Amino acid sequence: MSGMGFAQDSDGTCVGMTKDSTNCKIKVTNQELCRFHGGNKVEKVEVISTICTENTKKGRRCKMKTIHESGICHHHRD
Repeated sequence: MSGMGFAQDSDGTCVGMTKDSTNCKIKVTNQELCRFHGGNKVEKVEVISTICTENTKKGRRCKMKTIHESGICHHHRD
């Protein structure tokens, strides 16, 4: 028997095989394969963070990083 080694499981787990030739134990819904074996692939989104553009109470530049589109951290956004 050759191929990817998929077997039918009725307990809601992935039907893929691991590198150690054991059944994958990840629970899946509405599909047969988990994301590691070809199910719904999750694409990585690159998030660019910037340093806050506001000043602190002492007049120094804030050093907090933010991913907010305004470029202002959560401390200074109000």
